[in-house]
Amino acid sequence: MSKDCFDKWESVTNTLKNVFFIIGSIGVILLIIILLPQLRSQIKSAKIESLEIAGIKLMLYNELNISERSKGEEEIEVSRPVEVAAELISYEGTFWVYLGATTPRGSKENWVTKNFNIVTVPKSGDNIVAITNVLKRAEKPKIEEGKWVKGEIQGLVKRGQKVKIIDIAEIPGTRNRSLWWAKVLSP
Repeated sequence: MSKDCFDKWESVTNTLKNVFFIIGSIGVILLIIILLPQLRSQIKSAKIESLEIAGIKLMLYNELNISERSKGEEEIEVSRPVEVAAELISYEGTFWVYLGATTPRGSKENWVTKNFNIVTVPKSGDNIVAITNVLKRAEKPKIEEGKWVKGEIQGLVKRGQKVKIIDIAEIPGTRNRSLWWAKVLSP
């Protein structure tokens, strides 16, 4: 075989190899996109905290509960990646949610922000509906080593989902606000 023929052969095989790699990569991505929604309910019921797809391991629980997401007494904004991961690991049972903030401190009706369809601070036994996606937390905020920390993220209450109030906690916030948290149960 001549050198020119060999070079052409090598060029063709390299091109084919690259084409098959691209097609294979697209196939894996499409497979993930197609299968992940179908596996979502199985992932939730199995309480999966990590997921390995095509050699990529997603440590959902660990990634959700990095220290930046547990600092402070007020809830963080629920970004799309946090929402997706929280929805995949969503635990059942009782958990804490951030209702919102009122002002001045101690007010039970003057809402500056709120995450549920409430006019006043709810009472034990009340059913309320989320008006936005809200993180489920293992515990209400508390002071540890002189700093406010929130409980670990354990899932997501989806907008429109109903929860039942078990307990209420008023946490002192900045700017003369009360930050209202509730221990709830999904009915």
